[in-house]
Amino acid sequence: MASKGILLAAICIFYLATQVQGNGDLTAGYTYGATKIHHEIYTKKALPLQKRVEEIEIKAPHNKTIQAVVVKDLKGNGESYIKRGGIGMDSVTLKLKSEKGHGFKFSVDVYA
Repeated sequence: MASKGILLAAICIFYLATQVQGNGDLTAGYTYGATKIHHEIYTKKALPLQKRVEEIEIKAPHNKTIQAVVVKDLKGNGESYIKRGGIGMDSVTLKLKSEKGHGFKFSVDVYA
């Protein structure tokens, strides 16, 4: 019974630590005490009637683990989420998407 409670608590903590807002922003984990290992602005121009999509993989250096992922949607019309890996892993794969007929501009920061 105690293991079910611990599992439920872990799921709740992960859910609360991961916030996906409607504007495409994503915050997972905690940056306190972590070192920024990656910062980049990703952009794609709009194409008529097409969604723009990009997958990016970021690996933590020297056997470190990822502590936090912060994605800011600078245009306010995109979507971002973690596809593979993430907090506590040595890499994370992010998927960045735009609305149909729009481009995107995301700021991506990863901490380890």
